[in-house]
Amino acid sequence: MNLPATPAKLAMFLAILSVVPSNAFCQSAEALAARLAVMKKTTDARFSSIAIDEAGKLASVDDAQWLLGELAGVAGQAGDRKALYVGRASLLELVGKYREAASAWEAAARAIPGVADARCLLSAAACMLAAGESDAASGFAAALSFCSPDAATASLARLISGWAALSFGDAQTARSIASAAMDNPEPRVAVSALLLARAAAEEPDREGYDRLLSKRFPGRPEAGSTVPLALFLMTGSLTAGPMLATAPVGSTNVGDGPVGATFFQVGAFRDEANAQALVARLARLGLEAHAGRKASSGLFVVYVNAGQDAQATVLKLKDAGYESWMMDGIP
Repeated sequence: MNLPATPAKLAMFLAILSVVPSNAFCQSAEALAARLAVMKKTTDARFSSIAIDEAGKLASVDDAQWLLGELAGVAGQAGDRKALYVGRASLLELVGKYREAASAWEAAARAIPGVADARCLLSAAACMLAAGESDAASGFAAALSFCSPDAATASLARLISGWAALSFGDAQTARSIASAAMDNPEPRVAVSALLLARAAAEEPDREGYDRLLSKRFPGRPEAGSTVPLALFLMTGSLTAGPMLATAPVGSTNVGDGPVGATFFQVGAFRDEANAQALVARLARLGLEAHAGRKASSGLFVVYVNAGQDAQATVLKLKDAGYESWMMDGIP
């Protein structure tokens, strides 16, 4: 960087730097322009909606999450702050920045004065677990008990504690927590409990849990996953899903897909055969489904082309019992 030559110009340069966010230099010109434009509308009753719309026009998920975080910090209404933090957390999850996502979920949970939002805290706990921060995940899960959570959220929080216990080598505690929730009438709780039970079981017993999962939940892709962060008990089906479905980030040109195409992830598997089986089921729904291996994790990711009407595609998936997440690229 070439600094201004005179002391007066240098002083002016430093003054400008002092009011520009330190991380703004990593963002695109479009994101910076969007920030300046929306900052002028902080008193508008539709501030959060305007901000989310602007984020949706950006081509980069990173730019979009940055913009929502910046605008959440200046929002005058608590409800706007919460909505923007929720949007940012959802996008951070998409790009695998789980620690940052957890911080955004916590900010969303506490954005409105009073009792913290239990579901947002659950999402924060799940992200910390996905980031490998089991102690922090346990802390968030414990804090939920003071937030008057609904029954399903409370059960999922206990299961996160079980995953944390398992990460510390305490399989017995994990099995005990899982056993108490396996017959829960709420599917996302029961699936999650069975997955925890399978992970905590001795090797000979895991096959039995596989059969039980396939029998009880044949239409749910996450039932075939062995990866805790892929669990839909986490953030996707609780809070992030609706935000992403109604305010998707602008289309990205990715992989070998059509220019400007949008894709939704539906499942992730270690076994390619399971991924292809889900592709076949989705094809029978009239969806353009594909499977690709993600280099970073080795998982086979199943995704669908959103087509001309992304909202209709999301609704079709939901009606068939599938959760979906917008992708930032094809694996």
